[in-house]
Amino acid sequence: MAMYGVTRALYEVKERLPKLQQWVRSELREKGFVEVGHEWFKRTAESRALSEREWPSIRAKLDELSLMDGPGLDESESDSDDDEEDGEDDDDDLDLVMKDYM
Repeated sequence: MAMYGVTRALYEVKERLPKLQQWVRSELREKGFVEVGHEWFKRTAESRALSEREWPSIRAKLDELSLMDGPGLDESESDSDDDEEDGEDDDDDLDLVMKDYM
């Protein structure tokens, strides 16, 4: 049941992300910055702390269920899209703003 909750949360984030990205891009174009409140920073910090605290047990469950193909990610590896070069400068600005969101 816990895996269902995690999966559902990931789908919700995936659905909200394009709308958030559009808003951030429009704010950057109009103002040159994105204004957020203290609550946003608080939620971001809490989410990150929860993720870091729970990741080992989530990873262990995934490995146990053999849902992952191949070896696990090491500290030196990442899930970033650094290999993709699409030449969109707007995405670079967005990445800087969004790095703490996810």
